Amino acid sequence: MNEQKTYLFTLTITPVQSFISQARKTKDLFVGSEILSSLMKKVLEEIDKQEIIFPQNRDFVSNKFVAKLENRTEDEIRTIGKSLENSINKDFINLIFKNTNKCDSAFYDFFKVYWVAVELGDDYPKSYKELEQNLGAVKNLRTFKQNLQLKGKAKCVLCGERNQEEENNGDKLCLICYTKRVCTKDNKGSYPSTAKIALLDWLHNIDYDEVKKLDNFDEQWFLENDKDEIKTFIKYKKLDTSTQKKYYALIQFDIDDLGKNLSELDERGQKELSTQLGEFAQKAKDIVDKCGKTIYAGGDDFLGFVNLAYLFEVLDDIQKAFQDEVKASFSDLTYSTSIVITHYKTQLDKVLKYSKITLENAKSQFKIAPKAFKFSKNAMAITYITKSNNVSTTYFYKDRIDTFSLLNTLLKDKNTPILSSKFIFNLEQEFKRVNLDEINDIAEIDIMIDMLNIELKRLIKRASADFDKDINKKKRQLQELYQKLQEFSYDNWDNQNKIFDFENYIKFFKIANAINGEK
Repeated sequence: MNEQKTYLFTLTITPVQSFISQARKTKDLFVGSEILSSLMKKVLEEIDKQEIIFPQNRDFVSNKFVAKLENRTEDEIRTIGKSLENSINKDFINLIFKNTNKCDSAFYDFFKVYWVAVELGDDYPKSYKELEQNLGAVKNLRTFKQNLQLKGKAKCVLCGERNQEEENNGDKLCLICYTKRVCTKDNKGSYPSTAKIALLDWLHNIDYDEVKKLDNFDEQWFLENDKDEIKTFIKYKKLDTSTQKKYYALIQFDIDDLGKNLSELDERGQKELSTQLGEFAQKAKDIVDKCGKTIYAGGDDFLGFVNLAYLFEVLDDIQKAFQDEVKASFSDLTYSTSIVITHYKTQLDKVLKYSKITLENAKSQFKIAPKAFKFSKNAMAITYITKSNNVSTTYFYKDRIDTFSLLNTLLKDKNTPILSSKFIFNLEQEFKRVNLDEINDIAEIDIMIDMLNIELKRLIKRASADFDKDINKKKRQLQELYQKLQEFSYDNWDNQNKIFDFENYIKFFKIANAINGEK
């Protein structure tokens, strides 16, 4: 038992998603992420840097790490695991006490810490797979502790789980949610509101340094225009408020099958992949922060706000960064993305919920498409939530984002009546005449796609009786769109159940159009 050996060691903490997503204000969201990141960074400081395999970049950490611990006995490994677990729990309790002057022992193990170690043999991938299997087994065998809270107390308005203990700006919160709200001093702009994200493109074109000095200023004042000081500022500066947008985008993505890919690599390969994911995370953060704000970038996953005017540019730049930093060396790796486009007043916890759900759904959406890409994931979901809380989602391969962008561009062009909401309505009505239930093989789907393209051409020709002088460019764009939409059509064919997902197909059009229409 006391013989010194080399071990693979891994530690992870939960919950992550629920802890971060329990947010009413953007500050709750950002600080929740910062708390988790700081806890993990402090744990990594207790492990020699040379022993860490994943992550290689400590600026971008997730809720898990892997290390190779050499010349350790089993007793020493147990001591290390228990010490790190205690460190996480104590640091979190101390953070709560520091900000509330209160302590609740029930919160000592609020974060569930799981760690396992296996002896490293000659076959590194085999040992790593054993490590992951053991970690999964430990998480499945977790024990539950009954945490009692006083009866008769109302629940926290943020998490809805724990008793109210403190109040902040009218919100009655539990100690944990209150800590998230107050534990970090907000420097101007460090936790931008959703209103500011929606307005970023408009704000870039005005000088509003003076108005930012007003007490409790929030960019929401510009959108609601109900304060005298803002009315005076707008009038004095002769600002055009008609170009303001009240919608923003939340982007979330993560690497597809990262665990599976890691299990096929040796130690050197895992370190190399970790390094490149860290470089990709840095580039993704830099890209988003130019026209939005990164919430977290863990290397293998990402969450951030983006101003709607820059959405397609950001997605394209992130894809290029992934190609340069990761895919050039690890060609089989892909990532899937969820985008939620919504009004700045939509409840933040609702936006986060849809982002998580649609990202999970996107990864399984196209497993049985007949002409699927090499990878069944590599997917994207765009969810559109209106001010009145109507929700619509369309799914497609991430490689089809250029199709969506081109469709959006053509729908946006109001000077040439090529595509419009009327065109989409007509397409939907005409295509509903096709009996989709009678389509049962790939030959018939080919015929149906041909019919669809003929109908597309007919409707566009009817809608485009009067082109402007740029007709040749428009024709080239339309020809490109036909080809891209034909490819997208095949993606929506369920070859196993013999069903064409026309609803997903038409939502692709509707959401592309809706992005342009809302103010």
